[in-house]
Formats: sequence, C-alpha cells, structure tokens
Amino acid sequence: MCRNGQGTHTYANGKVYTGTWRDDVMNGSGSLTFANGSKYEGEFQDNAFNGQGVYTWEDGSQYRGNFTNNRLIGKGEYLDVESRVWVGSFQDKAAIGLEVKLEC
Repeated sequence: MCRNGQGTHTYANGKVYTGTWRDDVMNGSGSLTFANGSKYEGEFQDNAFNGQGVYTWEDGSQYRGNFTNNRLIGKGEYLDVESRVWVGSFQDKAAIGLEVKLEC
C-alpha cells in the first residue's frame, strides 16, 4: 500500500498522524500526536517536521516557529507553563538572545 492524499494513521506505539501523505511518507500539512500527549501541528517533509509549525509538550508549554529536520531552527516563540512568551532565535535546544515578550 502506498498512501497519497489526506489520511490518518495510528502507529503501534500510540502516535497518530493526520494529514497529507505523498509516496507513503508524511509530506505537507498535518498533525502528529504522541502517546504522552505532546503534539506537533504544521508542515512535514519526508516524515520530518520541516517549515512552520507548533509543538506542544505534555505540560502545555509550546514552541511556535520554524523547524528543520525535527529541530527548532530560526526565529520562534516559546510559551512557558506560566503563560510567558519568550521570543528569539532557536538553534536545536539552544535559544540565543531569548527575551520575554511584554504585552503593552
């Protein structure tokens, strides 16, 4: 079976992907929910987070921004568990020059 178009797949480990398939890989817009409750919504390319997306951890914290091969790369925003928004440049797990976004 070679999946193409829109669909949902539930993996044996509890992950659920809903979105676009091309040549049996996740390509285009979609969401991937993990068994622990974490979720990625955004763009996929070749089964990886690539492009703009939102990753929400099981504790409710969230990153919005660019992804490259499943890594946080470039400008983005991080919403912590206390609802503070941090903005800056992300490089995988490092966040250079991260600043709190103040609401005026």
